[in-house]
Amino acid sequence: MAQTDTYCSQDKRFTNTPVFAEDEVESVMSVSYGHAVDYKGEDQNLIFNIYFPKIQIDSFTARPLVVLVHGGGYSGGSLNGLNNYCLEFAKRGYVAATIEYRLGWNRAPDPCDGDASSMQMAFYRSLQDVHAAIRYLVENAAVYGIDTNWIFAGGTSAGAFTTTNLAFAQQAELDSSIPLLHQTLGRIDSSGNALTNTFHLKGLFHNWGSVFDLGIIDSSDAIPLIGFVGDHDPISPIDSGYWQGCTNFPLMFGTRAIHNRLNDLDVCSELNVKIGGGHGVWKDTPEQNVFRIGRACCFFKSIFCNTCASVENQDSIPADCASIAVNETPLDDVSIDIFPNPFTGLLFTNQEDDQGIFYSMMNNLGQVVWTGRGIENMDFSRLASGIYYLQVNMNNRAVVKRLIKM
Repeated sequence: MAQTDTYCSQDKRFTNTPVFAEDEVESVMSVSYGHAVDYKGEDQNLIFNIYFPKIQIDSFTARPLVVLVHGGGYSGGSLNGLNNYCLEFAKRGYVAATIEYRLGWNRAPDPCDGDASSMQMAFYRSLQDVHAAIRYLVENAAVYGIDTNWIFAGGTSAGAFTTTNLAFAQQAELDSSIPLLHQTLGRIDSSGNALTNTFHLKGLFHNWGSVFDLGIIDSSDAIPLIGFVGDHDPISPIDSGYWQGCTNFPLMFGTRAIHNRLNDLDVCSELNVKIGGGHGVWKDTPEQNVFRIGRACCFFKSIFCNTCASVENQDSIPADCASIAVNETPLDDVSIDIFPNPFTGLLFTNQEDDQGIFYSMMNNLGQVVWTGRGIENMDFSRLASGIYYLQVNMNNRAVVKRLIKM
């Protein structure tokens, strides 16, 4: 059996459900992957933290890798801010690393007074550093039990910007738009260390990021992406706009624009939009972080299983990997109503053949509380009050209904 088939056949591994306890995960902190000159002209030791299921416990000798990059506007933030993300991915069977990169550019108290070219150089340095970190991880794959055929990347804010460009931007494309960067800082793949290992990303975990140019995403390098964004994000607009509204900075194209571009290229992409949400949605609590990681794991699992499908969700749709084989295209040709909403006990539908429809009810933590064929005359009065999500599976497609239990 091919390794990818093994990844797909595991019922819980690589999904929203942890398969390892926290004490079954090993972490190695502050691993040096190289050195580079920072924006002040000083040498910086570049490091990462890495988490993985303990080799003496895990039956897998090689595991998919998730590389995470923190945000902070290229002037702040820390790799340690994503340690818990790495832990959660590792509990689900992945190897996960959080990367430090060179920070710093000529900011100003008023964001719009900052030096845009200096910020672009900070972005380029981050791209060089993450590239160097992954080369190091590929070179040392045997040490950490990494399957180098399956590498995913992602991050938050600036980290999402960096990893999205890592996936889609070629050196020639960067040289065409901002040639000064190559001339001043060198190639994106020749900084940090002397390693020459190559890699290809298989998917992106994209949190409220953007790109400078949608044209860099083409059929030769387009890969699946799962994105999270607020539709009122003032820093990285959901469609297009300027960083913090500052028109002296380059125009950016946000998460929904990237999602639509991938759909145009027939590449699967999942878009999760928080209505009314700003920058950094779904990260205020550990539960919100786990929500996003759970959905990302389900999305990556669908890539393993070759069942990845494009879908757009609003608000917090819990992760449920049980339905990854279902193409989650909204049932536009069938009007499905579930009522009453809010409900207290009984639920009804406008479908005559209700017994032929498979339903899955999830609570706000993504836990499945009920599954079955036919929902009419089912008494849900035992459920606690709160928000629930009812996935309706019909004709190999699915739609999710948000319900309120009183």
